[in-house]
Amino acid sequence: MASIPVLQPPSAPLNPPIHLPLHCTFDADDWNKLARHWYPIALSREVVDGPVAAKLLDELLVVYRINGQVVVANDLCPHRGTPLSMGGHDGKGITCAYHGLRFGEGGRCNMIPAQPHDAIPQKLHLRTYPAVESYGLIWTCLRPDPDATAPDIPEMPHWNDPGFQQITCPSLDIFGFAGRQMEGFLDVAHFGFVHADTFGDPNNTIVPPYNPKPTEKGFEVEYWSSVGNYPIGKEDRGKVGFQWLRHFRVHLPFTATLEIHFPGEARLVIMNASSPVSAKVTRLFAPIARNFDTDLPVQDVYDFNDKIFREDKRIVEAQKPECLPLDPRLEAHIMADRSSVGNYPIGKEDRGKAGFEWLRHFRVHLPFTATLEIHFPGESRLVIMNASSPVSAKVTRLFAPIARNFDTDLPVQDVYDFNDKIFREDKRIVEAQKPECLPLDPRLEALGGPLGIVGRHQQIVGIAEGRRVYEPEVGHVQEALHLAAGEAEDIDGGAGDLLKARLIPVWHVRNIG
Repeated sequence: MASIPVLQPPSAPLNPPIHLPLHCTFDADDWNKLARHWYPIALSREVVDGPVAAKLLDELLVVYRINGQVVVANDLCPHRGTPLSMGGHDGKGITCAYHGLRFGEGGRCNMIPAQPHDAIPQKLHLRTYPAVESYGLIWTCLRPDPDATAPDIPEMPHWNDPGFQQITCPSLDIFGFAGRQMEGFLDVAHFGFVHADTFGDPNNTIVPPYNPKPTEKGFEVEYWSSVGNYPIGKEDRGKVGFQWLRHFRVHLPFTATLEIHFPGEARLVIMNASSPVSAKVTRLFAPIARNFDTDLPVQDVYDFNDKIFREDKRIVEAQKPECLPLDPRLEAHIMADRSSVGNYPIGKEDRGKAGFEWLRHFRVHLPFTATLEIHFPGESRLVIMNASSPVSAKVTRLFAPIARNFDTDLPVQDVYDFNDKIFREDKRIVEAQKPECLPLDPRLEALGGPLGIVGRHQQIVGIAEGRRVYEPEVGHVQEALHLAAGEAEDIDGGAGDLLKARLIPVWHVRNIG
C-alpha cells in the first residue's frame, strides 16, 4: 500500500495571530494578559484513550495522547467545524466524528478517509498549544512567551520529596471568577465561619498579625495561629497550645500553595490552581502532597477536601460583584485581609506584589507643571508630566507626556485611553469645585491633618517664597511678607480648623482623598 503523503510544515510558524475566542467573556486587553500565563486544563489520568474536551479563557480545547505525548489543540475540526472531542482515538490519532479525519502528533492531520492517497492541505492541521504534565495535571498556555527558556509552571513544595504521597484530587467547577476563588483560598479570617463543619473553630476566630512578603512570582505569607487543621470529630485534634504554621506561596495570577506544619515533622501541601474557564466559571485543580497517613484510602482525601472546597464554593458563587473588584477601593478591608488584597491592577490581572511599598516621587515646577515618577516592583518606572496650560482663568489645557521602561510593545492607544480615563475622573471633580480658582490663603479651606500626611491622598498645588494672600474685604491680591522658614507647628484634623502659630509659606497641601 502506498504511503500517505503529508505536506511538510513551512519555515514560518503554523499558528495564526492572536485572536479572541468566540463569545469571549473577557475584555480584550484582560484576555491578552491572562493568556500569557500557564494554567491546568485536565487531569493527566483522564487523558488516556480518547479525546478530552477542555476550556480555558473561553477557548474550546481538545486534549489527547499520541505515542506518549500530550497534544492540546483547538477543539474544532478544520474541515467542517465539528468538535474533535466528539470523536474517537484509533491509536494513531484522534478521529473526527463527522468525516473521520485523523489528527496525530503535533495536531497534524495524517489521514483523510475520503481521499487517503492525496496530499493533505496545510489548512487541515490543527492549531496547537504547548503542553506540560506536572503534579498530575496537564498545563497549557494560550499565548506563550517566545523568549521563555522554560514553561512558567508554579512550584509545589515537597511534591517530589521522598516520603511524600502524591495525590491529585478530582477537579471542581465553581461558577465564579478565578480571582474570587483565589481570594477565598488566601483568606485566613473565614475558617471559623465557612469551615465550621470541617476544620474551623467558631470559638477561635481571632487573626494574629502577619505580613506578606514579595517574591519573584507573587508573594508569600507565614501565618501562625492556634486554629488546627484536623477534621472535626477527630479525637486528637492536636497538642494544646500548639501554634500552627500555614505557609502560603502565591504564583500570580491564580495559583497558590499552602504548606501546613502539623505537630512534629508532619507536613501537608495543597496547591490551589484556579483555571479560568471563562470570566464567570473556574475549574479548580488541587494536587496534594503529605508525609503522614499515607496508608489511608486516597478516596478519604478526595472526600474531605471536596467538602472544604464546596464550603468555599457556596460563598464564591454568592458574592457580588461576581468578578473580583480590581480596584481595592470598591470594597471595605480589614487588617486580616492582607493575604488576599493588593495583588491585582485595576483592569490588570497582576496588580503587583502584596506588601510592596509603592514610591511616587512628585517634582513640582512652579507655577503649573509637575512630574510624577512611579516606582513599580523591580526596575520598572513610569514618569508622567502634568503640564497645566492656563488657557484662561477658567479654562485649562492639560498636556501629559509619559515615559516608561515596561510594556513597550503594547499599543500606544492603550496608554492614551487609560490615562484619558484617569484625567477625566479628575476633570469631573475639578470642574465642580468651589471656588473655581484655588484659594491662595490656606486658611480659607480646611486642612485634613498634619502637614505632610493630610488625608489619604495629597496633592502639592503650590510652593512660593513670596506668598499671595487673598483679602476678602479689600478684594484684591497683594504680596504677603516673605516667611522663608515657615513651619506647621500644630495643625488639627477637624474640618474648619485654622493653622495655629505661623502661616505656612512653603507648602499648600490640599486633601483630595
